[in-house]
Amino acid sequence: MSQQEAPKETGEDANPVSIIVFDETDPGNLMSDISEGVNVIAPMLLGGTEGDEGFHHNAAAAKELAEYLIHRLDLSRRGAFIDIGYGSNIHVANTFAENHIDSFALDKRNKSAVDDHSMPELWRTNEFGVKEISGDVVDIEHFPGEFPQQRFGLILFNGSWESGGNNYTVNSEESGAPADLGLRLLRKTAILRSCIDMLVPGGLIGIISSRYAFHGQGYSFENLPKERSNFLKTLSTALSLGLQKLYVFGVTHDGMRIGVETSRNKGARVAETYKDIDPDDLIMGSYVYPSSVIEAVLSELRQAQNNSSSEFPQLDGISRIDALFMEFS
Repeated sequence: MSQQEAPKETGEDANPVSIIVFDETDPGNLMSDISEGVNVIAPMLLGGTEGDEGFHHNAAAAKELAEYLIHRLDLSRRGAFIDIGYGSNIHVANTFAENHIDSFALDKRNKSAVDDHSMPELWRTNEFGVKEISGDVVDIEHFPGEFPQQRFGLILFNGSWESGGNNYTVNSEESGAPADLGLRLLRKTAILRSCIDMLVPGGLIGIISSRYAFHGQGYSFENLPKERSNFLKTLSTALSLGLQKLYVFGVTHDGMRIGVETSRNKGARVAETYKDIDPDDLIMGSYVYPSSVIEAVLSELRQAQNNSSSEFPQLDGISRIDALFMEFS
C-alpha cells in the first residue's frame, strides 16, 4: 500500500474473511517502519533476556503506537479496552484511558494469582483510571464481580501471545502452559475462544509481535520465518472459531530488502573508522548475521509469502507479519 492509497480490502475470491493490510508505507505504522533499517543483529546471550529491538523501555513509542491503533482501527467507537500481560508497560492502557476509552489491564499481580490460581480480581485503579486486574488470562471469562457483564472492543496481546524475553502470559511454562506443544496449542485455542466470548459485536482481538513488547525481546532475524508461520497457525485457529475480518500490519518483501540494505549502509559508515573490519560484520558496534544467513532468511520469507497458508493467500505480499487484529462473527 502506498501512502496515497487506501488499504485494499480483499477476501471475496479466497475465503469468507475480509482482509485489510497496512504495510511499511502506511503513515504512522511504527511497527512496520523500515526507515531505520531491519534488525539483523545476531542475539548475544550475556545472562539477560531483554533486547534492544522494537520499543525497549520506550514509553513514548508505546503511547504513540496506542494513538496510531486508536485512529487506524477506529477503536474509540468499539468499546472498552484490555491489555493482556502488560507487565511493566501500563503506557498503552493509560493512553486508551486518556482517549476516553474505558481501560483495563490484566496480569498476575497478586501472589495468590501465581501460587493459588485464584480467579481474576481488581488489584487497583491507577491515576489514569485504568483498572488493573490480577489473574490469569485463561480465566478472563470470570471477570471480577465489580464489572458485571463486562465486554471489550479490543482485547490486546501486546507482545504477550508468543513467549519472548520476560513474557510468561500465554505460552510459557511459567504461565501455566504445559511443556507439550500439542497441549500448549489447546491452551491457546481455549484462551482465544474465551476472549471471543468477551468481545462486544464488532470487537477485536489484537496480537502484536513480541518485537514491540516493552522488554524488547522478539524473534531474531534468523527466526522471522518461524514467527510468520506461528502467526498463520493462529489465524488458522481463528478461522475455525469464526474469524470474519482481519487487519494485518507487516512488511513487504521489497520493504524487508530496503530495511536490510539500510542497516548494511549504517554498518558501512561505522566501519569507516575500523578499516580492518568488514562492513558486513559491524552495525553500530554490534556483530550481525553474515550475508549468507541474511540472504537465506530473505529467500525463505519470499518463498513463504509466495506460498502462504492456502487459507490466507491474500497475505502473499507480506514477508514479515508485525500484528494481527481479528474480528469474529
